[in-house]
Amino acid sequence: MEKNVILQNMVNWYHKESFTSNYCFGYKAKGVVYAALVNNVSADLLAKLAKLDRASSKNGGGYSIKYKMNKENWEFITAIAADVKVVCSEEYLEECYRNSRKNRGYLFEEMTANLFGGVLDEKPNTSFRDGGDFYINGVPYQAKYMGATYTNETTMHNMGA
Repeated sequence: MEKNVILQNMVNWYHKESFTSNYCFGYKAKGVVYAALVNNVSADLLAKLAKLDRASSKNGGGYSIKYKMNKENWEFITAIAADVKVVCSEEYLEECYRNSRKNRGYLFEEMTANLFGGVLDEKPNTSFRDGGDFYINGVPYQAKYMGATYTNETTMHNMGA
């Protein structure tokens, strides 16, 4: 099977199983971290913002789909976004990362939830099928920052795919 077919099939499953189709997409450029809120994201758009990668052996190996953002995609995202904001400097995010036990993705979730006036999900490791990463006025959002994993084959298998 061609890799682009595998990618599309995995993204289609992920999109169908996700609790929400609202996203907070992150991007870093020229030392600045940005966030864009996009509602009703389609599987085709998720595929455009994803790459097929290999899952680590601790995650069962096989394929994984990861969030990828580049300048061209970011320009498209900002054109369709409900809101776009500067989050912080890349240097500040890295300093927070070095001084914390949290990964960059979770720090991005915390910062963007606060920035957009939202609240984090009560359980920080809620499955993408069971809730959003944060909520703004009760509306759930999944946050994706540079290199975030959407899902992998092992997770899909364990969830009945």
